[in-house]
Amino acid sequence: MQRLVEHPWCISPKNHHVSIMNTIGLQSIVFIMEVTMFQTASHALDPLMSAIAGEGQHVWSYVNLAANRPWFYACYNLHTSEGAIRETIMLSTVGQVIDLLKHDKQILKVKLLMLVSPPSLNRSISWLMEPLSKIWEARITETERYAVLYDLANGKQYIDSFEDLKPFQLCDLRCQVRFVRR
Repeated sequence: MQRLVEHPWCISPKNHHVSIMNTIGLQSIVFIMEVTMFQTASHALDPLMSAIAGEGQHVWSYVNLAANRPWFYACYNLHTSEGAIRETIMLSTVGQVIDLLKHDKQILKVKLLMLVSPPSLNRSISWLMEPLSKIWEARITETERYAVLYDLANGKQYIDSFEDLKPFQLCDLRCQVRFVRR
């Protein structure tokens, strides 16, 4: 697969304004492209663990994946007055990843960012969870349609589009996320 040249106009995550801090206490439904991504059922609510988690927090014994779309898994250290707490979050949109990284080094430190991709994207027989290094927004050459390009830490690239595309068919790349594992 042809490697794309890194572009100097890569946008810093601090330029985005979508708030994830309300999502960090991830509750029952998260949306991606107006499609429910993670779905819970009321009987999966764990009242004891929810009470322990604190006011406004809900703990679920399971969630359903309601859409066959890529999503993101991130581990971070949350800085509190009592020290750092290691937490994990599942995110359904690039905007949520951008917002999480916007808070990096201020109130939290992201340690790991993974792309969780379905077989239709990763061209394998199963879902894969792989370390992610960059997310690009790209225009499909000679059209006004856009695709998302994922650069993985191992050098692989996946293109998320309704069309079967190769990297050379993308132009006007704009880096949305740049992550270096710590």
